[in-house]
Amino acid sequence: MALLAISLTGSVPCFSSSQSEDFPDKELTAKLNEFRSLRENSHFIDALQLGYDAANNESIFSNSNYAAQESLIFEVAVFHLEYIDKIRNSDQARRCADKAFTLWKRYIDWFDKLSDEQRSTMHGSHIRIVPAVVHLGNSLIRKSDLFQLYDCYANIAAGNLHYFGTDAMTVWKDGLYGCPDGNVAKPHTAASRKNSIENGCDEHWNNYAATLKDWIGIAPLRNSTKIKYLREIEQIEREIKNLGGES
Repeated sequence: MALLAISLTGSVPCFSSSQSEDFPDKELTAKLNEFRSLRENSHFIDALQLGYDAANNESIFSNSNYAAQESLIFEVAVFHLEYIDKIRNSDQARRCADKAFTLWKRYIDWFDKLSDEQRSTMHGSHIRIVPAVVHLGNSLIRKSDLFQLYDCYANIAAGNLHYFGTDAMTVWKDGLYGCPDGNVAKPHTAASRKNSIENGCDEHWNNYAATLKDWIGIAPLRNSTKIKYLREIEQIEREIKNLGGES
């Protein structure tokens, strides 16, 4: 399963943030700094609550400091996804995963509404829409809501296929192996895929294959990788076509 490794105490280049960033908006900066302080001092529950409320507070997003807005939503969303592994109660873990999903959806919706001019004001380190899509999918897997994963990814791809990278396509496929029984840990074999397709999941596999076909036309991939993906698409299409008959 393509879950990206993230740590409560360590840093990953994709998630790193400059603690010395000087954002002009005082209220947004104050919330961001308070969240970071709570997180770094291991006040995790307080950090989760303050961060979630701040990231969803539209009143502090009325300024034009898009880098500060991006940092707040992204860092809080990452922290929710990280924290799931510290929760022992399965119901509480799913609730945390649900909040993580809400935050990643918030990030994607926020980014999607920015104009090209607004995005141009941000440094490249704040353009993290591709990993955001990966993490949205991971949050739904942790939430055990695979059918929402299929629908969300199909909708995002229909809106902007450039938001997808190889990791997101892998998360999508990993989730499909869990259709219809929800078990994403089963072996990812041709037999498992065929069984999934024959048990009511053909439409979801078809959406994935169709998106994959469009995506390899725009993604910067090696020829060998494109050939591998094309072979996978052919196999899926053949299995769907032969649905109910012999392969």
